[in-house]
Amino acid sequence: MACELAQSLMASGVEVTPYFWQKSTILLGQRYECDGMELVFRVEEGEIIIVLLRRVSPNQGLSNPFSALFLLAEHTIRLYPLDWSIRGNVDVLRGSNMSSQRLAQFYLRACGASHDEQEDWYFLRLSDYRPLKKRRSKNSRLLLTASKRCFALR
Repeated sequence: MACELAQSLMASGVEVTPYFWQKSTILLGQRYECDGMELVFRVEEGEIIIVLLRRVSPNQGLSNPFSALFLLAEHTIRLYPLDWSIRGNVDVLRGSNMSSQRLAQFYLRACGASHDEQEDWYFLRLSDYRPLKKRRSKNSRLLLTASKRCFALR
């Protein structure tokens, strides 16, 4: 049975499927694709854990590698209390020239997330979330567009 967050994503047109450890029956979370990224998340008490975030195809160009994360955050903020958090190793630019320090600065400025250097995880308390400025004026239209693109990938 899908969690409330997975149901919300599906209601907006995103295909969400269970994600299992290799070929076992061990459920790691719920999976969706958006703009060339695969994201697997799990809902636990008080937090959403991003289990996996990776490019679907290394040769595929990405229109926005962050859109899968923002889609998850926008659905999460509508469903869960503001003291909940989203956390995970979400280096969407792994292998690029951008340093992890610059990526951490981007996450902090762009949406209010902090970086734990020892764990190499990013942490976003829902009460600290702030959408990108250019997304504010077009938020509902972009969310709908992102949902359609994610659905079209299937």
